[in-house]
Amino acid sequence: LGLCHMQGGNIEPALAAYDEAVALFIRAGELDNTAAVGGTAADTLRVSGNHERGWVALAGMLARLADIRSVRRRYTL
Repeated sequence: LGLCHMQGGNIEPALAAYDEAVALFIRAGELDNTAAVGGTAADTLRVSGNHERGWVALAGMLARLADIRSVRRRYTL
């Protein structure tokens, strides 16, 4: 849903959808998926021109890098 909003230029609804997805993945213990969605949220912020918030979001995901089992997920962050 976040990607659909982002593609339509609706950045704040996209970020809200990403935040909801991250919260659900955390509750489910899906750290790899949490990182993937968090990275996408950070990309959305940077693409939309909000570089500072985007880098802060990415730094938060990178701080959890050691918890991510999938090498592919680590690479795509």
